Amino acid sequence: MFVPVLTMRLFSEERRNKTDQLLITSPISLWSIVTGKFLAAASVLLTTLAVTFLYPVIIIIFGTLSFGMVATSYLGCFLLGCVYIAIGLFISSICENQLTAAIVTLVVNILLQVLEFVPQMIPAGSPFAFAGKLFGWLSLSTRNTEFAVGLLSPSNVLYLLSFAGVLLFMTVRMIEKRRWSEN
Repeated sequence: MFVPVLTMRLFSEERRNKTDQLLITSPISLWSIVTGKFLAAASVLLTTLAVTFLYPVIIIIFGTLSFGMVATSYLGCFLLGCVYIAIGLFISSICENQLTAAIVTLVVNILLQVLEFVPQMIPAGSPFAFAGKLFGWLSLSTRNTEFAVGLLSPSNVLYLLSFAGVLLFMTVRMIEKRRWSEN
């Protein structure tokens, strides 16, 4: 719920107010603009995660704690948040209304979480079994579950980073498309 609200204004409000013309015509590369907005939103996410670090500290004071599990859980949460930020950034670059961008981002994020359950709904002998496996592979929550139990898998880290990277690339292409269509 936090990420759609965080990302809804990043491009859509500028587009609605026509201040995106400054970004489109600026001498700064579009990659720099998109990366800057992404890193700004990621730093806000990191700040909110840092506030929750108080809970493990309290647990350490009054009990025992597995540092590896906590570290991988925080890493997984941050990487998943970065993917959600990249999704929100891309949708914000498409939408002109910030409320529409927030709602669409929330729906897409929920759908990516629900993909985990699609393989269980499709019977094994069904002709759609391959689609179920594909949706299961695309699920973000399945990969985040491994982080939550303390497994640091390089394939999951690479998957989340590449997922975010592809979305940032698509965001740059959307802005570049608007740049050339308005000239």
